[in-house]
Amino acid sequence: MPTLYPKPRPWRLKTHEMLPGERIVTVVDRVGMPVWRPNLFHAYEVRDADRAYGTQKRKMSPIVIAFNWAAE
Repeated sequence: MPTLYPKPRPWRLKTHEMLPGERIVTVVDRVGMPVWRPNLFHAYEVRDADRAYGTQKRKMSPIVIAFNWAAE
């Protein structure tokens, strides 16, 4: 029987609100610490290209899915 609260995945996206109101996403592990390589990719390839928040989530979600798949 499925549980009401499924076990959290090892990696997930977390939204951060920056000071001027800009929202960005960060890949974090189970304890909430940022994961180095995906976030480095995000900083240089996605955010640096002036992508919108929705585009950032859409580009980083497959990376999180791949990390979770590899963990299982």
